[in-house]
Amino acid sequence: MFCRAGSIWEHMDLTELVHAPRAVDVMVGYEWRDARSQQIAIVSEDGHIHELYMVPGQSWQHVDLTTITSAPAATNILTGYAWDQGHSKQIAYVGLDGHIHELYVESGQNWRHVDLTAISHAPITPITSLVGYGWSAGNSKQVTYVDNEGNVCELWMPYHNNWQATNLSSLVRSAVPVRF
Repeated sequence: MFCRAGSIWEHMDLTELVHAPRAVDVMVGYEWRDARSQQIAIVSEDGHIHELYMVPGQSWQHVDLTTITSAPAATNILTGYAWDQGHSKQIAYVGLDGHIHELYVESGQNWRHVDLTAISHAPITPITSLVGYGWSAGNSKQVTYVDNEGNVCELWMPYHNNWQATNLSSLVRSAVPVRF
């Protein structure tokens, strides 16, 4: 569903329009200011991450990010966000291998894949939820998740630096485990 200014709500089947595969019940949408675009990330039934995107004045497009980056297959846990300081957009997801992976593209570049769990030396644990965001005051980007023990953990990367892992719950003595 979408609505143009001063108009009524309309329906459009984006999957059919761009010939994208059928999605499982998970998706995320966000704006990327650098490219003046909007995007929706989905996980298809075969575990591939797909992006549907549109730039003003153009029609919707589709790309299979798993295929173009050779990234591992995904579970149904993902997040997507733009990082203004890094002039990039990224999709983080939990792979079938239990690792957190990131697919990202910087303005004018090609999509890339990194295994955040491996490069940050984070413990491998079942993950129940995941959120990613850029933090302008900290000049960094974060992927935060809840681990199997209910701890809130964070993988974070300062601009032009390396990914790091932190158990945020252990930093607060009175932290109560999160349960869903």
